[in-house]
Amino acid sequence: MAAVIPLDFNLTGIRQPELISGLAVSPKFLSMTNVRPILGRRFTSDERKAGTQPVLLLSYSLWQSHFGADRNVIGRTVRLDARDFTIVGVLPPSFRWTEKCDVMEPLGVWLTNNRRDEGKG
Repeated sequence: MAAVIPLDFNLTGIRQPELISGLAVSPKFLSMTNVRPILGRRFTSDERKAGTQPVLLLSYSLWQSHFGADRNVIGRTVRLDARDFTIVGVLPPSFRWTEKCDVMEPLGVWLTNNRRDEGKG
């Protein structure tokens, strides 16, 4: 089983600011769907935990349109919702999901930003 959470992000710093769509996924999501990035890597099991470094995978179309299909995109940063994310991979052009997906982040990044402090009101 894998967790999948649809998200929206404000992308800034590349062109004009724009709203893009994404997914927060558990690390096994890509292997369960038999998807391998065409560049870079999948998410690691450590990236399922809150506190993980902000990393992401780009969709093939976003990589083409916003990064000019630059094969050296791995390791670059992109700004989403006023936070810097390191690009660790590019999804294949064949990847499809029920919702549009411009970027994908590991569940641990989503948990880091969406933890509720226990006992505080």
